[in-house]
Amino acid sequence: MYKKAARPLAILLLVITVGLLHFGNVRKTDADQPEHFEGIGAQGYLVFGDVLPLASVSTGCGEFIPDHATECVLSVAIYDYSVPTDYRLIFGWTFIDESRLIIDKSLASASITDTIDGVICHFSESPQRCIPITMGVDVQWTATGRPITRPLGITKIEECGPHAKGIGWEMTREAVLSGTITINSVPFTSTGSILGLLTRDTFPHMEGPTCD
Repeated sequence: MYKKAARPLAILLLVITVGLLHFGNVRKTDADQPEHFEGIGAQGYLVFGDVLPLASVSTGCGEFIPDHATECVLSVAIYDYSVPTDYRLIFGWTFIDESRLIIDKSLASASITDTIDGVICHFSESPQRCIPITMGVDVQWTATGRPITRPLGITKIEECGPHAKGIGWEMTREAVLSGTITINSVPFTSTGSILGLLTRDTFPHMEGPTCD
């Protein structure tokens, strides 16, 4: 079960990162001011015993310097493989207000409280059927390990070849999760967690020649 869970979590993190970086690409800033992206986030899986499958919770905020425009997102995904003939995905993804997410800069703890729109999709049916739902999210992270910091090397690739290298950094810290996911007014409280992680990172703006 846990091996199945790891890949969907990676996909959700990629969706969040790409979504945040997209907003950085459409903003214009003064050419004399260096631009970079700073992000902070939390993710992991809540365990509910036999009452509900694992719930992936991913959230984070990205700030674009120097304009200081911040975007925050939250996603919750529950992959239900328990009935082979009725594979279900319970899913919600949305931009959220920055005040809903609280993360200590040392990555010692984090919390998210919000209510978002979601869907329950039945992929074993033909045609596939998705039902709108309301999801309540009240989740906390508590760090269990020491912060680990590592550099990030970035190379921008275009059809004419690679150019413009930049070095960023990433701080990560393992964590445990606890909390409650509410689906259409029915609360489910976690009994444990796996793969919890708190992160901070910075990506430098890519300078250099273009293919034009």
